[in-house]
Amino acid sequence: MTCQINNKSDFDITEIEDLIQDLFSFSRKRFGFKKPPVLNLVSDKNNTSPLGKTAHYDPNNMSITIYVDGRHPKDIMRSFSHELVHHRQNENGMFNNVGGESGDGYAQSNPHLRKMEKEAYLQGNMCFRDWEDGYKSSNPNILNERRIYKMSTKDWKNKELGNLLNKKWGFSMDLNKLNENKKPDFPDVDGDGDREEPISQAQKDKKEKEGDSKEDKPEKKAKKGEIPPQLRDYVKGKKKDNEKNSEEESEEESEEKEEEKEVKESEDKKEKFKKGLKGELDDTADQKVDEKLKQKILDSLTISQLKAALKKKEKKDK
Repeated sequence: MTCQINNKSDFDITEIEDLIQDLFSFSRKRFGFKKPPVLNLVSDKNNTSPLGKTAHYDPNNMSITIYVDGRHPKDIMRSFSHELVHHRQNENGMFNNVGGESGDGYAQSNPHLRKMEKEAYLQGNMCFRDWEDGYKSSNPNILNERRIYKMSTKDWKNKELGNLLNKKWGFSMDLNKLNENKKPDFPDVDGDGDREEPISQAQKDKKEKEGDSKEDKPEKKAKKGEIPPQLRDYVKGKKKDNEKNSEEESEEESEEKEEEKEVKESEDKKEKFKKGLKGELDDTADQKVDEKLKQKILDSLTISQLKAALKKKEKKDK
Protein backbone atom coordinates (compact mmCIF):
# COMPACT_ATOMS: atom_id res chain seq x y z
CA MET A 1 0.00 0.00 0.00
CA THR A 2 1.31 3.43 -0.95
CA CYS A 3 0.12 6.93 -0.31
CA GLN A 4 -1.14 9.04 -3.22
CA ILE A 5 0.91 12.27 -3.37
CA ASN A 6 -0.42 15.31 -5.22
CA ASN A 7 2.34 17.88 -5.48
CA LYS A 8 0.61 21.20 -6.15
CA SER A 9 3.58 23.24 -4.93
CA ASP A 10 6.81 24.62 -6.37
CA PHE A 11 8.77 22.20 -4.19
CA ASP A 12 10.64 19.37 -5.98
CA ILE A 13 9.77 16.20 -4.06
CA THR A 14 11.91 13.79 -6.08
CA GLU A 15 14.53 13.95 -3.33
CA ILE A 16 12.18 12.93 -0.51
CA GLU A 17 9.32 11.05 -2.21
CA ASP A 18 10.78 7.63 -1.35
CA LEU A 19 11.34 8.76 2.23
CA ILE A 20 7.70 9.90 2.52
CA GLN A 21 6.47 6.50 1.27
CA ASP A 22 8.81 4.69 3.66
CA LEU A 23 7.51 6.77 6.58
CA PHE A 24 3.93 6.06 5.47
CA SER A 25 4.55 2.27 5.49
CA PHE A 26 6.13 2.48 8.96
CA SER A 27 3.21 4.55 10.32
CA ARG A 28 0.57 2.24 8.82
CA LYS A 29 2.11 -0.74 10.61
CA ARG A 30 2.21 1.18 13.89
CA PHE A 31 -1.23 2.84 13.78
CA GLY A 32 -3.04 0.13 11.83
CA PHE A 33 -5.23 2.32 9.59
CA LYS A 34 -6.94 0.47 6.74
CA LYS A 35 -7.21 3.07 3.97
CA PRO A 36 -4.41 5.33 2.80
CA PRO A 37 -5.05 9.08 2.92
CA VAL A 38 -4.32 11.45 0.02
CA LEU A 39 -1.36 13.74 0.60
CA ASN A 40 -1.52 17.23 -0.94
CA LEU A 41 1.61 19.37 -0.95
CA VAL A 42 0.71 23.01 -1.56
CA SER A 43 2.29 26.45 -1.81
CA ASP A 44 0.78 29.60 -0.33
CA LYS A 45 2.75 32.79 -1.00
CA ASN A 46 0.62 34.64 1.55
CA ASN A 47 1.42 32.15 4.31
CA THR A 48 4.49 34.06 5.47
CA SER A 49 3.74 34.56 9.17
CA PRO A 50 6.16 32.90 11.63
CA LEU A 51 3.04 31.31 13.17
CA GLY A 52 1.36 30.56 9.84
CA LYS A 53 -0.29 27.34 8.67
CA THR A 54 1.79 24.16 8.46
CA ALA A 55 -0.74 21.34 7.81
CA HIS A 56 -4.30 20.14 8.39
CA TYR A 57 -6.41 16.98 8.00
CA ASP A 58 -9.81 16.80 6.25
CA PRO A 59 -11.80 13.90 7.78
CA ASN A 60 -14.52 14.05 5.11
CA ASN A 61 -12.12 13.50 2.18
CA MET A 62 -9.47 11.61 4.15
CA SER A 63 -6.85 14.00 2.84
CA ILE A 64 -3.78 15.62 4.38
CA THR A 65 -2.65 19.06 3.24
CA ILE A 66 0.88 20.26 4.02
CA TYR A 67 2.24 23.74 3.28
CA VAL A 68 5.82 23.28 2.05
CA ASP A 69 7.13 26.76 1.21
CA GLY A 70 10.50 27.44 2.86
CA ARG A 71 10.43 24.31 5.01
CA HIS A 72 13.07 21.68 5.62
CA PRO A 73 12.13 18.24 4.19
CA LYS A 74 12.44 16.74 7.67
CA ASP A 75 9.91 19.23 9.03
CA ILE A 76 7.52 18.41 6.18
CA MET A 77 7.70 14.70 7.03
CA ARG A 78 7.17 15.43 10.73
CA SER A 79 3.92 17.23 9.85
CA PHE A 80 2.92 14.24 7.72
CA SER A 81 3.45 11.89 10.67
CA HIS A 82 1.31 14.19 12.88
CA GLU A 83 -1.58 14.20 10.42
CA LEU A 84 -1.41 10.41 9.99
CA VAL A 85 -2.43 10.14 13.66
CA HIS A 86 -5.53 12.24 12.86
CA HIS A 87 -6.21 9.86 9.95
CA ARG A 88 -6.14 6.93 12.36
CA GLN A 89 -8.43 8.86 14.72
CA ASN A 90 -10.85 9.45 11.84
CA GLU A 91 -11.01 5.73 10.99
CA ASN A 92 -11.71 5.06 14.68
CA GLY A 93 -14.67 7.49 14.61
CA MET A 94 -13.14 10.13 16.85
CA PHE A 95 -14.24 12.91 14.46
CA ASN A 96 -17.89 11.88 14.65
CA ASN A 97 -20.15 14.36 16.39
CA VAL A 98 -17.32 16.72 17.26
CA GLY A 99 -18.98 19.41 19.35
CA GLY A 100 -17.85 22.80 20.49
CA GLU A 101 -15.39 25.16 18.87
CA SER A 102 -13.30 23.74 15.97
CA GLY A 103 -11.78 26.94 14.54
CA ASP A 104 -8.60 28.77 15.58
CA GLY A 105 -7.73 27.99 19.20
CA TYR A 106 -9.89 24.84 19.29
CA ALA A 107 -7.26 23.07 21.43
CA GLN A 108 -7.98 25.61 24.17
CA SER A 109 -11.78 25.58 24.00
CA ASN A 110 -12.74 22.01 22.97
CA PRO A 111 -11.61 19.30 25.43
CA HIS A 112 -12.26 16.45 22.97
CA LEU A 113 -10.25 18.04 20.19
CA ARG A 114 -7.56 19.01 22.69
CA LYS A 115 -7.20 15.35 23.66
CA MET A 116 -6.99 14.34 19.97
CA GLU A 117 -4.39 17.02 19.32
CA LYS A 118 -2.34 15.94 22.34
CA GLU A 119 -2.38 12.38 21.05
CA ALA A 120 -1.31 13.51 17.56
CA TYR A 121 1.61 15.53 18.89
CA LEU A 122 2.86 12.77 21.18
CA GLN A 123 2.32 9.74 18.95
CA GLY A 124 3.07 11.54 15.67
CA ASN A 125 6.40 12.96 16.86
CA MET A 126 7.47 9.69 18.51
CA CYS A 127 6.45 7.72 15.42
CA PHE A 128 8.55 10.02 13.26
CA ARG A 129 11.50 9.82 15.70
CA ASP A 130 11.39 6.01 15.80
CA TRP A 131 11.16 5.80 12.02
CA GLU A 132 14.05 8.28 11.61
CA ASP A 133 16.33 6.43 14.05
CA GLY A 134 15.56 3.08 12.41
CA TYR A 135 16.12 4.44 8.92
CA LYS A 136 19.46 5.97 9.90
CA SER A 137 20.52 2.71 11.56
CA SER A 138 19.78 0.80 8.36
CA ASN A 139 21.35 3.51 6.21
CA PRO A 140 24.26 4.96 8.23
CA ASN A 141 25.55 7.11 5.36
CA ILE A 142 22.37 9.16 5.28
CA LEU A 143 23.44 11.01 8.43
CA ASN A 144 24.49 13.87 6.16
CA GLU A 145 21.02 15.37 5.80
CA ARG A 146 22.17 17.87 3.17
CA ARG A 147 22.59 14.91 0.85
CA ILE A 148 18.86 14.18 1.17
CA TYR A 149 18.17 17.73 0.12
CA LYS A 150 20.50 17.71 -2.87
CA MET A 151 20.39 14.10 -4.08
CA SER A 152 17.41 11.94 -4.98
CA THR A 153 16.99 8.74 -2.97
CA LYS A 154 17.44 6.71 -6.16
CA ASP A 155 20.80 8.36 -6.88
CA TRP A 156 21.82 8.01 -3.26
CA LYS A 157 21.00 4.27 -3.25
CA ASN A 158 22.95 3.77 -6.47
CA LYS A 159 25.93 5.62 -5.02
CA GLU A 160 25.87 3.63 -1.79
CA LEU A 161 25.55 0.35 -3.71
CA GLY A 162 28.50 1.38 -5.86
CA ASN A 163 30.60 2.14 -2.76
CA LEU A 164 29.79 -1.25 -1.24
CA LEU A 165 30.71 -3.06 -4.46
CA ASN A 166 33.94 -1.07 -4.75
CA LYS A 167 34.95 -2.05 -1.22
CA LYS A 168 34.07 -5.71 -1.82
CA TRP A 169 36.09 -5.96 -5.02
CA GLY A 170 39.00 -3.86 -3.75
CA PHE A 171 38.32 -0.74 -5.82
CA SER A 172 37.70 1.57 -2.88
CA MET A 173 39.50 4.90 -2.64
CA ASP A 174 39.82 7.58 0.02
CA LEU A 175 37.49 10.33 -1.16
CA ASN A 176 38.85 12.64 1.53
CA LYS A 177 42.10 12.85 -0.44
CA LEU A 178 40.27 14.45 -3.34
CA ASN A 179 40.62 18.19 -2.90
CA GLU A 180 37.43 19.23 -4.70
CA ASN A 181 37.33 22.57 -2.90
CA LYS A 182 40.71 23.70 -4.20
CA LYS A 183 40.44 27.05 -5.94
CA PRO A 184 41.26 27.11 -9.68
CA ASP A 185 44.61 28.52 -10.76
CA PHE A 186 44.10 29.76 -14.32
CA PRO A 187 46.71 31.76 -16.30
CA ASP A 188 46.38 35.51 -15.74
CA VAL A 189 45.62 36.32 -19.40
CA ASP A 190 44.36 39.87 -18.92
CA GLY A 191 46.94 40.79 -16.27
CA ASP A 192 44.43 41.75 -13.56
CA GLY A 193 45.87 39.28 -11.01
CA ASP A 194 42.67 37.19 -10.86
CA ARG A 195 43.68 33.55 -11.36
CA GLU A 196 40.22 32.23 -10.52
CA GLU A 197 38.76 33.97 -13.57
CA PRO A 198 38.02 31.59 -16.49
CA ILE A 199 40.38 31.96 -19.45
CA SER A 200 37.54 32.78 -21.87
CA GLN A 201 36.41 35.71 -19.71
CA ALA A 202 40.00 36.91 -19.23
CA GLN A 203 40.57 36.90 -23.01
CA LYS A 204 37.42 38.94 -23.49
CA ASP A 205 38.54 41.45 -20.86
CA LYS A 206 41.94 41.70 -22.52
CA LYS A 207 40.39 42.49 -25.91
CA GLU A 208 38.20 45.15 -24.35
CA LYS A 209 41.24 46.77 -22.71
CA GLU A 210 43.14 46.78 -25.99
CA GLY A 211 40.18 48.24 -27.83
CA ASP A 212 39.87 45.22 -30.09
CA SER A 213 36.61 43.89 -28.74
CA LYS A 214 34.22 42.97 -31.52
CA GLU A 215 31.36 44.31 -29.42
CA ASP A 216 33.02 47.75 -29.23
CA LYS A 217 34.45 47.75 -32.78
CA PRO A 218 32.27 45.81 -35.17
CA GLU A 219 34.02 44.92 -38.40
CA LYS A 220 33.32 47.36 -41.21
CA LYS A 221 31.68 45.58 -44.12
CA ALA A 222 33.15 46.10 -47.58
CA LYS A 223 31.05 48.07 -50.03
CA LYS A 224 29.89 46.53 -53.26
CA GLY A 225 32.85 46.13 -55.59
CA GLU A 226 35.41 46.56 -52.78
CA ILE A 227 37.77 43.86 -51.60
CA PRO A 228 36.88 42.57 -48.08
CA PRO A 229 39.46 43.63 -45.40
CA GLN A 230 40.42 40.05 -44.61
CA LEU A 231 41.37 39.44 -48.30
CA ARG A 232 43.21 42.67 -49.03
CA ASP A 233 46.67 41.44 -48.04
CA TYR A 234 46.22 38.31 -50.11
CA VAL A 235 45.01 40.22 -53.17
CA LYS A 236 47.83 42.76 -52.78
CA GLY A 237 50.43 39.97 -52.74
CA LYS A 238 48.79 38.30 -55.72
CA LYS A 239 48.86 41.57 -57.65
CA LYS A 240 52.60 41.98 -57.00
CA ASP A 241 53.23 38.44 -58.22
CA ASN A 242 51.26 39.14 -61.40
CA GLU A 243 53.18 42.36 -62.02
CA LYS A 244 56.48 40.56 -61.52
CA ASN A 245 55.44 37.81 -63.92
CA SER A 246 54.33 40.42 -66.48
CA GLU A 247 57.72 42.17 -66.26
CA GLU A 248 59.55 38.88 -66.74
CA GLU A 249 57.35 38.00 -69.71
CA SER A 250 57.98 41.45 -71.25
CA GLU A 251 61.74 41.00 -70.87
CA GLU A 252 61.55 37.57 -72.48
CA GLU A 253 59.49 38.95 -75.38
CA SER A 254 62.03 41.78 -75.88
CA GLU A 255 64.91 39.32 -75.91
CA GLU A 256 63.10 37.10 -78.42
CA LYS A 257 62.37 40.08 -80.67
CA GLU A 258 66.01 41.18 -80.42
CA GLU A 259 67.18 37.72 -81.33
CA GLU A 260 64.73 37.57 -84.25
CA LYS A 261 65.98 40.96 -85.40
CA GLU A 262 69.60 39.83 -85.20
CA VAL A 263 68.81 36.63 -87.07
CA LYS A 264 66.97 38.57 -89.76
CA GLU A 265 69.83 41.03 -90.10
CA SER A 266 72.27 38.14 -90.33
CA GLU A 267 70.17 36.48 -92.99
CA ASP A 268 69.98 39.74 -94.94
CA LYS A 269 73.77 40.19 -94.73
CA LYS A 270 74.31 36.62 -95.80
CA GLU A 271 72.08 37.04 -98.84
CA LYS A 272 73.85 40.28 -99.70
CA PHE A 273 77.24 38.56 -99.50
CA LYS A 274 75.96 35.62 -101.54
CA LYS A 275 74.86 37.90 -104.39
CA GLY A 276 78.27 39.56 -104.49
CA LEU A 277 80.09 36.24 -104.72
CA LYS A 278 78.01 34.45 -107.33
CA GLY A 279 80.09 35.88 -110.21
CA GLU A 280 83.35 35.16 -108.39
CA LEU A 281 82.63 31.44 -108.41
CA ASP A 282 82.34 31.51 -112.18
CA ASP A 283 85.60 33.43 -112.60
CA THR A 284 87.65 31.07 -110.43
CA ALA A 285 86.32 27.90 -112.07
CA ASP A 286 87.51 26.52 -115.43
CA GLN A 287 83.96 26.30 -116.54
CA LYS A 288 80.67 27.84 -115.58
CA VAL A 289 79.47 26.50 -112.23
CA ASP A 290 76.01 24.94 -112.09
CA GLU A 291 73.53 27.24 -110.35
CA LYS A 292 72.38 24.57 -107.85
CA LEU A 293 75.94 23.72 -106.93
CA LYS A 294 76.79 27.41 -106.68
CA GLN A 295 73.87 27.97 -104.28
CA LYS A 296 74.85 24.94 -102.22
CA ILE A 297 78.41 26.23 -101.85
CA LEU A 298 77.22 29.68 -100.84
CA ASP A 299 74.72 28.27 -98.28
CA SER A 300 77.44 26.24 -96.60
CA LEU A 301 79.58 29.31 -95.90
CA THR A 302 79.24 31.33 -92.68
CA ILE A 303 78.71 35.07 -92.63
CA SER A 304 82.36 35.59 -91.66
CA GLN A 305 83.57 33.45 -94.57
CA LEU A 306 81.25 35.19 -96.99
CA LYS A 307 82.35 38.61 -95.71
CA ALA A 308 86.04 37.72 -96.03
CA ALA A 309 85.57 36.37 -99.56
CA LEU A 310 83.64 39.43 -100.56
CA LYS A 311 86.40 41.77 -99.25
CA LYS A 312 88.97 39.71 -101.17
CA LYS A 313 86.90 40.10 -104.34
CA GLU A 314 86.57 43.84 -103.83
CA LYS A 315 90.37 44.23 -103.48
CA LYS A 316 90.87 42.20 -106.63
CA ASP A 317 88.42 44.34 -108.56
CA LYS A 318 90.30 47.46 -107.56
